[in-house]
Formats: sequence, structure tokens, C-alpha cells
Amino acid sequence: SKIQDAPQAGPDLLSYVWAGITIFGLIAMLCSGPLLDSYGYRAAFAFAAVPAAMVVIPVAMGCLQERRLSAEELSAIRQRYFE
Repeated sequence: SKIQDAPQAGPDLLSYVWAGITIFGLIAMLCSGPLLDSYGYRAAFAFAAVPAAMVVIPVAMGCLQERRLSAEELSAIRQRYFE
């Protein structure tokens, strides 16, 4: 919905996001081999848990800018899936 507010910035935003995904994926791939070789799989899970846990705080604080659905709206959405 943010891209719809400023469609001229959409391609730049998507390029920025995908560049970040690609760069951090490459970094993760380069670090995972030595980490697994030196410390084992438990260290890799512990290392990955840190950034994953950092997502919990904004989600718990309601920073996703989603509006709460009423009971009627939620019921209508569920009804579409169970028809």
C-alpha cells in the first residue's frame, strides 16, 4: 500500500529491498560454512536466532500499520475460505 501512495518510488524501493536480500543472503552463505565447520549446527541456529528475535519487538508493539478487523469483517473473510 505504501508503493501505491508514491508509485514513482516503487521500482527504487523494490530494487533496494531485493539488493538487501541478495547482499545479506550472500553474507549468510559465506559465514555459514566456517560457522558450521568450527562450531556446529547449534551455533548456526543461535546465530540466526538473534536477528529473528529482533523482529518480535516491532511486531509486538504493533508497528506493522495493520488495522484491527471487526468481528463481522473477520467472519466474512473466514466465510470465503470455508465455502
